[in-house]
Amino acid sequence: LNMLAVELSAPVACFTSPHAQQVISRLVDASYLKITDGVVAITPLGRINIQQVWNELASEVRWAHVA
Repeated sequence: LNMLAVELSAPVACFTSPHAQQVISRLVDASYLKITDGVVAITPLGRINIQQVWNELASEVRWAHVA
């Protein structure tokens, strides 16, 4: 998640939990993220709506610590 925050992309392998995959899928469906060659990247639309992206991803981090 830190890599995504700094580089605006991260390997898909960083998001392994089922909840993380749901969050990533939802953000891809909203066109905030895209997945290409095993890398999750924030799209231009995602950058405009960065607060929503971070809120969704922060939810994933909270779930990861609970699981």
